[in-house]
Amino acid sequence: MVLKRLSDPVVLPVAEAPIVPAATAAAVAVQKPAAPPVLATPARGSMELIWEDKKDLFIAKFGELPRIKAGSGNLVDSDEKDLGRWIEIQLLSYNAVYVIGPGDQKAPSDLVRYSVDNETFDDGTGDTVPQYLNDLRVNWPNASSKLYYEVVGALRASEKPSEHLASMVQLQLSPTSVTAFEGWRKQTAFKVAMGHVDPATVDLVRLEAVPVSSKGQSWTKIVPKSTQL
Repeated sequence: MVLKRLSDPVVLPVAEAPIVPAATAAAVAVQKPAAPPVLATPARGSMELIWEDKKDLFIAKFGELPRIKAGSGNLVDSDEKDLGRWIEIQLLSYNAVYVIGPGDQKAPSDLVRYSVDNETFDDGTGDTVPQYLNDLRVNWPNASSKLYYEVVGALRASEKPSEHLASMVQLQLSPTSVTAFEGWRKQTAFKVAMGHVDPATVDLVRLEAVPVSSKGQSWTKIVPKSTQL
């Protein structure tokens, strides 16, 4: 029997590392997420913008119908009653309205005028939009013409109770809301063409109030969303 001295080094056995094939090791080292499936491009003519048949179907004059508008992060009716953050309407018609004004909050409100074609005014004066803009810019250099949409629909639901349910209502979309509206039309047309959305349901749309801030100003944008998407 051989006795080891305390000064002799103690050698511990070393566990062998498992042998991993090179291909497996590479797979473990880099795990890429699965790519989404490639969608087929819709055939020419199969992707039609929705609501083309609703454009200018009929134009309601101001005050003819109950009006819904953007509040402070919500939607309100013409009596300032809170309808909540969203409403659902069955869209019946929409049309363009151009608001021509001095572009300055300090300017008199009667300088603001309206046009449906951005060329002439329907007030019998014979003035044209370009002529009026030139006249305004003499004193108001930020004068401009901005595109709005007037939307008419049947109110189907709202986050908070409304006396206008099942009635025709009217609301105005600001320029930023118009941009969201047109982008949504394209997205929905694509999804209809791909078979992801039933075209029979696209007339029912949810409109949501979204607070927006930019360049020191705050407002509420109205954003359309399908009840299916």
